[in-house]
Amino acid sequence: MCQKDEEWTIHFLNKSLLIRAKWALSASIPPISDAGILIKNGIIAEVGTFRELKKYNTYPTKDLGECILLPALVNPHLHLELSALKGKLPQGEGFVAWVREMLALRPQLKERDMQFSAEKEAEKLKAQGVFALGDISNTLITKEIFEKKGFMGWLFKEILSPELPSEFLPEFVLPSAHSPYTTPANVIKKIKAICNRKKGIFTIHCAESKEEVEFLKYGTGELARLLEERGKLKELTSPGRHPVEYLYELGVLDEKTLLVHCVYIGKREIELIKRAGAWVCLCPRSNVYIGVGRAPAEKLFKAGVKLCLGTDSLASNYDLSPLKELAYFLETNSWCSPLKALPFITLNAAQGLRLKNLGDIAKGFRACFVRLSPDNSFYFLFDKELK
Repeated sequence: MCQKDEEWTIHFLNKSLLIRAKWALSASIPPISDAGILIKNGIIAEVGTFRELKKYNTYPTKDLGECILLPALVNPHLHLELSALKGKLPQGEGFVAWVREMLALRPQLKERDMQFSAEKEAEKLKAQGVFALGDISNTLITKEIFEKKGFMGWLFKEILSPELPSEFLPEFVLPSAHSPYTTPANVIKKIKAICNRKKGIFTIHCAESKEEVEFLKYGTGELARLLEERGKLKELTSPGRHPVEYLYELGVLDEKTLLVHCVYIGKREIELIKRAGAWVCLCPRSNVYIGVGRAPAEKLFKAGVKLCLGTDSLASNYDLSPLKELAYFLETNSWCSPLKALPFITLNAAQGLRLKNLGDIAKGFRACFVRLSPDNSFYFLFDKELK
């Protein structure tokens, strides 16, 4: 029997105590067996073996048993408001076919259904130890859910041409550009400037499909025809560049930029991303669901590009679980190990969103954890490497 979702999440906000677990998996140091973690006022004060930390015997002690403790999970790219589209879009038929169906179905969604589905999925995320999100929204109907569930991170108001972003968004809401093929250059640059002023992250879908690359480089292909049908070609022109090169030349790639997908990139584009210091969020299950291919994850990793994993939406995925995304990533990337990939859904994901003190089991970080007991299927994902 699997561990119940509501048992996964542990946080000791405003608490001071010493806890013990069979294993603590940090995103920045080697695994700790018979781990001890000293917490002061909800912040991790010391990490080591339980024997080493026993000297703090004046603090209340809590033994969490034979579990594996993970850092707080972060989902840096998802679209909660699309949750009502689960199972309704085509699988494996390619990007343009998926987009056409999305454009046909989305206007039919009722706001109450969108809110109900989004809140249901938000509850699942919270129960499974997801403490922070990078949630993309066109309508901001998830703003109340974001606040009510207490998620850290950002809610992004996605901008498509010819709309310009407002300077007067709520504190935790940032504008985001949809993509290089839907958002004009002047709007992309304005969005980046607003994100910088708000000390936030600039995020954009990039190089998700071969059709996107063809349109940006040559102005031709299925995507060009779709944009023409929708009367968008008057606003959008092909820059004659690969999407990554185009964004680099616009000056919007830096350490405060999160590029999402990056499926169709090569050595030149990887070099530019690395040079700029930008982050890349991979969404492997979404890419396979739609049928666009696989991102060159190993090449990105070996080049030193900062990686994280997101789930995208239920319009192109089966669930929004970072741990399931990680498990799939490991199944399809034999070069990588669970411990090597753990930061992709914890520390890297938090840092990619510019969130401080979240996503690691280390001194100075928030005391937020995911507890995997031996009857949790994800326990064995890590346990087999720890033996």
